[in-house]
Amino acid sequence: MWDPIAAKLIKAYPLPTAPGLTNNNVTNPTKTQDWNQFDARVDHQVTAADAAFARYSWGKTETVSPLTFSAVQIAGVPRAIGIGNEDTFAGTAALTAQHVVLGWVHTFSPTLIADLRAGFNRFFLDYTQEGAEAEPLGNLLGVPNANQHETARAFPIFSPSGYSGAGHSRSLPIFRRENTFQYVGNVTKNRAAHTLKFGGDVRRRQLTEYQTNRGNGRFNFSPSITNNPANNSGGDSMAAFLLGAPSLIEQDYLLAWIGARGTEYSFYAADDWRASSRLTFNLGLRYELDTPYNEVANRWANFDPGTATVLVAGRKGTGKSAGVETWRRGFAPRFGFAYSLRATTVIRGGYGIFYNTAGHGGNTLRLQRHVPFGPIYSFSPGNFIVSRRVSDGFPTIPPLDLSFADNPSGGVIGVDPHYKPGYAQQFNLTLEQEIAPWRTLVKGAYVANLGRRLDSTIDLNQPIPGSGAVNNRRPFFAVRPGLAGITWALSDGLSAYHALQASAEKRLSQGFTFLAAYTWARGIDNVAISFGGGADGPVPQDNRNRHADRGRTSFDIHHRFTYSFNYALPFGKGRKFQSRVGVAGFVLGGWQANGILTLQTGLPFTPTLASATVNTGGASRPNRTGDGSLDTRTVNRWFDVNAFTPPPSFTYGDAGRNILDGPGRKNVDFSVFKDFRITEDTRVQFRAEFFNLTNTPQFDLPNATIGSGPAGTISSTIGIPRQIQFGLKVAF
Repeated sequence: MWDPIAAKLIKAYPLPTAPGLTNNNVTNPTKTQDWNQFDARVDHQVTAADAAFARYSWGKTETVSPLTFSAVQIAGVPRAIGIGNEDTFAGTAALTAQHVVLGWVHTFSPTLIADLRAGFNRFFLDYTQEGAEAEPLGNLLGVPNANQHETARAFPIFSPSGYSGAGHSRSLPIFRRENTFQYVGNVTKNRAAHTLKFGGDVRRRQLTEYQTNRGNGRFNFSPSITNNPANNSGGDSMAAFLLGAPSLIEQDYLLAWIGARGTEYSFYAADDWRASSRLTFNLGLRYELDTPYNEVANRWANFDPGTATVLVAGRKGTGKSAGVETWRRGFAPRFGFAYSLRATTVIRGGYGIFYNTAGHGGNTLRLQRHVPFGPIYSFSPGNFIVSRRVSDGFPTIPPLDLSFADNPSGGVIGVDPHYKPGYAQQFNLTLEQEIAPWRTLVKGAYVANLGRRLDSTIDLNQPIPGSGAVNNRRPFFAVRPGLAGITWALSDGLSAYHALQASAEKRLSQGFTFLAAYTWARGIDNVAISFGGGADGPVPQDNRNRHADRGRTSFDIHHRFTYSFNYALPFGKGRKFQSRVGVAGFVLGGWQANGILTLQTGLPFTPTLASATVNTGGASRPNRTGDGSLDTRTVNRWFDVNAFTPPPSFTYGDAGRNILDGPGRKNVDFSVFKDFRITEDTRVQFRAEFFNLTNTPQFDLPNATIGSGPAGTISSTIGIPRQIQFGLKVAF
């Protein structure tokens, strides 16, 4: 029998607009953005030795992101509602930012200068879900306790693997108020062949925030519940959705706003030493100290694996950072040199350690989002037993009770007490050669970046693969049977990036200049760093085998070539083919052409299973039985899905991470400008700009969910289609 909630939602899915059984609904929703900015600056020469300035900036941006599907009337809901993919982040984001800087420069002598600055940054963000207003839409849909907080008024998320989900966006709403106070001092001393620099930077951060990731609740559906138990195949996650039989049920309860506070200190000393007319050294040492965040009312909690309890700031002797220690050995040496072999040949090199600011994002910052201040309900029914349906809804929010920390349940969050800030060792060695007759500078370089102690997140309570109920196989089940996932933040990730770079830059001559650059690169890591746009899959897949997650970084682009040029056409006054003043000179003269060509190979991605065989409540990768790459790739068959199969029940797959390549990029931007001089002091500039001149589609990564209908196909593009814009600018 169909679940009554699913029966309502399935009717809200739109009809196909394209042929085929997969990727058969094409939409083109409109995203709007309004942006306003104001800047003001005052400079004042106080005395011959003192100069001061003040700068103020204000900006406001309002962005409206649409839902995937158009609004429809759903039974029980008082108005037409749009449903769509949780990743659209559909809603209205209103961001207001302000920035104030005061600066003072004092010249003690021609060789000694001090520069002092004080700054203040503030931004307000209100990001609300599309369609979420006063009515508790999830409750009205029929899901008990979907909307238990005044800010959570939207539909829950319904996510059948391999299909477009229904519901509203995750991570919304967000209400954030952030202040940063910054104080900077620098002293520069010139002495003989040395330029000595000393200074420091102190930043005090204040963050007031309210945000829940799944405040309206979440239901995940996998094919497992409808699989053939004999061979673990044949199931369909949409069938599980219609039965109302989720594989994972979650809801976040955030009971209060929080006010997080943290301070960062950095100090440095540097020497630019001109050892000879041909050799220069850059020597420096930097020290950084970042204090762990705390919360103004001690609403800060950290899971303690030793006692299986939650440490609450200010309770039972726990400090304000909830047990996270301050790391005090943040020394970062820097070294660089430049050596002129001859007048047209230079060798440059450098090495440095650069720290990542610790504790300023993710779980190391938001230690209020679990018991007792923001309990997380998490339940995994298992693969074969329907023990809870969508129509059963969610439990009632428990009242705030600090004693819950002594016997925590649901999902909790923790940070390794010995958490250390990550750092990168950066190397470079460059050979520069000027080809004087061509006015061209040619460079060849080796660049490397070795990341150490990178942020990683694991489930410290990840179940052991097996049959039956999931929670019974969690490591902490014996002492805390109510505990679900434990999101544990560590600093144990590793990465390595190596690149060979070559470039040629022609300096302006005869109205023409260009820059051509090529990079061959290779990046490897064992943690998910997805800002590059890749698709890592589950990382880690198995906490007990972290080595299996070592693979290409999600931003690993093997080859990239760019070519840009600027050419002032040789017609008109002051150019090679001068035109006399008149109609011919007015029309033909003053034109300039510009262009950018970009060619690059694709980002990597990871095949995952639509129906994980491990029965842990999480995702897993398949077994790899073939290469998976195809000689001829199309949007309908980008890789060979038959090269991947489900592993035996209760085992992890052996396919690696980021083992396949997505589509490359080919793009040409072009523009022409022309200046019309109206009078001696007035000119008008006309612009015609063409973005993606050839209208080449830039395809997104393919669906990599093995076992789903669209697996191996590409259903969307990224970037923009050809855009043409014209402009006029008047300068007087």
